[in-house]
Amino acid sequence: MTPEHFQTFARYNAWANDRLYAACAQLPDADFQASRQAFFGSILGTLNHILVSDRAWLGRIEGVPSGITRLDETLFENLADLKQARVAEDKRILSLASTLETEALDRVVVYRTMAGVESRTHPWSGCCPTCSITRPTIADRSTPCCRRPRSIRRRWT
Repeated sequence: MTPEHFQTFARYNAWANDRLYAACAQLPDADFQASRQAFFGSILGTLNHILVSDRAWLGRIEGVPSGITRLDETLFENLADLKQARVAEDKRILSLASTLETEALDRVVVYRTMAGVESRTHPWSGCCPTCSITRPTIADRSTPCCRRPRSIRRRWT
């Protein structure tokens, strides 16, 4: 993979999050917080998880503590605050990706998992899986309560 790949992914990530949060804004709060048998209970819980995961990985990439201690942390209790944090995190991802150089892709970092186990990885490889797995699940789980589901799987421009 190249820096351009991750720059494209960062732009897609921001675009998809914007569409997803716009769809969630259409939901009544009760539906947004309702248990949906999703990865992290509700749509609110799953969106919090995506933000938590991004913060954890970006901390590893930047070499700074993220403050994240659990993958199921609820950082924000409502959509407005969560969206504001999401937009800021997407800007952080875009900024970091825009300065990414090829050599950084080969760098291995040592970090501790949430369970405290030492691990080694190429940190950019961890950035992609969470959103690509959980974001479509939110879209799928919200369909019964949305008038018009918005696809995030199709090609974006």
